[in-house]
Amino acid sequence: MKRFTTGHPALRALSLLFLFSCFTATSAQAANKYVRAGATGAANGSDWTNAYTSLPKTLTRGDTYYIANGTYGNYTFNTATSGSTLITIKKATIADHGTSTGWSDAFGDGQALFATTANLTAAWYFATSYWLVDGQTGGGPGSWTSGFGFKVQRGTGESVIVIGNLLGNTPSYITLRHVEAQGGGPDGAGGQDPNDIFGIYTAGSSDITVSYAYFYDAGRGIFFNRGSNITFEYIYTGYYESTPEQHAAMAPIWSTQPQEPRPSNVTFRYNIFTHVEGTGGLIMDGDGLYVYGNMFYRPTRDTWDQGNGIIGTWKVNTLTQTKVHNNTFVNVGTSPVFGQAFTNPTTGNEAYNNLHYNTGNYGGLGTLFPTYDYNHYVDTTSPTETNKTTGTGDPFVNYVGLDFRLRAATAAGMTLAPPYDRDMLGNLRGSDGTWDRGAIEFGGAIMPKAPTNLSVQ
Repeated sequence: MKRFTTGHPALRALSLLFLFSCFTATSAQAANKYVRAGATGAANGSDWTNAYTSLPKTLTRGDTYYIANGTYGNYTFNTATSGSTLITIKKATIADHGTSTGWSDAFGDGQALFATTANLTAAWYFATSYWLVDGQTGGGPGSWTSGFGFKVQRGTGESVIVIGNLLGNTPSYITLRHVEAQGGGPDGAGGQDPNDIFGIYTAGSSDITVSYAYFYDAGRGIFFNRGSNITFEYIYTGYYESTPEQHAAMAPIWSTQPQEPRPSNVTFRYNIFTHVEGTGGLIMDGDGLYVYGNMFYRPTRDTWDQGNGIIGTWKVNTLTQTKVHNNTFVNVGTSPVFGQAFTNPTTGNEAYNNLHYNTGNYGGLGTLFPTYDYNHYVDTTSPTETNKTTGTGDPFVNYVGLDFRLRAATAAGMTLAPPYDRDMLGNLRGSDGTWDRGAIEFGGAIMPKAPTNLSVQ
């Protein structure tokens, strides 16, 4: 193979100088900055001694901001975009905290709390695009509700985390992970009060991912989404309130105006949903919605009281190209798993390889989901399917302890193409010759244990 050169030595030198200049310019633009509540140095963010005491109102694109344990107020993410350059915000940990100058491990062994009770103010509000916010610890299998590096909390009156608003800004390309978010709890408010945990309120927002989170105590719903190309994964959801005026749902996915683009390519995968009331659970209007590898689990202390199904839609909306595969439904009793299709057309909606334990109402199977098969029903009534299987007895290792692994393999389900070929633990479905039904593949990796060296401060 011929090696490319610039020919003349002087030209090669100039080329090297140009490359070095580009590298040093890029390096000069990106820096680590430090934030620590109670710091008493110069407050210029240069190291842990001279850390900012709170996130500056305007940040620098390309920089990474490390945040120590402590309590901080609400924050508005509104630094102007510069192309696609990210701003990265990380919870400082013992393992990852940037510079060692002024560092103490006591800064990184707990939680950074962003809290507010201000009226009509979200605890975190994103007004611009290209953000990566990473709490670094907590969430997911073995640590669903503990160990989070970031916690976001507010009282009643507004959503906890807000992306966009009704004024036309369309923040996009945002990633949030390892975040605990707590609302103000039940407040009996009417339908116009957006007391959600997480809301994407602009129809044009896109390319947003939320991973490894714990969302609970909402005064309305857990999620509200009007965007597209959205992924919610490894999230544990708790209580939310629904009043007759609110008709709240756990996750309303819809376009509120006829002229808006319909949500599309919205994914819920590898989550545990533990509370459903009001209008329902995943109540969706859109095209290309994907629900796979999740656990819908009603604890014995909870009463699921909802109308349009655990997965469903509204009378005035349509739901197309929705795939509900390899999920597990536990103890939902007589709550309808699928909502009705009403009079609206449905195309491409499918439900394969789901496992139902102690369920008994399948609602819109045959209407909202005209294509369904290879589902497994344990200790429950079951609809008519060509390849369904049934069983008796608790099939899980310890579902009360959130271990939804199977005690034994199921009959083979339908083999599906990626991305449905992995479970939440990373196991390849069917690697032992049998594609199991339900959220967790039998015989794969064990559930990891939660971290034990974290404290909340």
